[in-house]
Amino acid sequence: MIKVTADPSSDFTLTPLSGDQYTSCLCGSERKTLSWTMTPTALGVVNVTVTAEAITSHISCDNEIVSVPERGRIDVVTRPLIVKAEGIEMTKTHNWLLCPKEYALTEETEIHLPENVISGSAHATVSVLGKFIY
Repeated sequence: MIKVTADPSSDFTLTPLSGDQYTSCLCGSERKTLSWTMTPTALGVVNVTVTAEAITSHISCDNEIVSVPERGRIDVVTRPLIVKAEGIEMTKTHNWLLCPKEYALTEETEIHLPENVISGSAHATVSVLGKFIY
């Protein structure tokens, strides 16, 4: 009998597709695929850790008594996942023609982000081109 759990994280939530956790019979040389629904709360690389542990049980598996080995009864796997913002990338461009004459010239602007912008996905770039005329 094995119990498979995912470690909690502040970067995401993992919800098993069946109940709170997975507990299942697994005989030697068998494999099982277990799935979770992942809801990320942060962008970038997040580490997901899953633990599989052999546990004692009074339930028989395929008419065999459940046994827990002394060695190799627990396995922990950590994998990095890259979380990218979904949605549509938006680009806004503002242009100015500045003609300073013998004094410094400044220009200010405000950047307004949409209400539904994904936290951590916004970025701004400033580019200045100059031409000297004599």
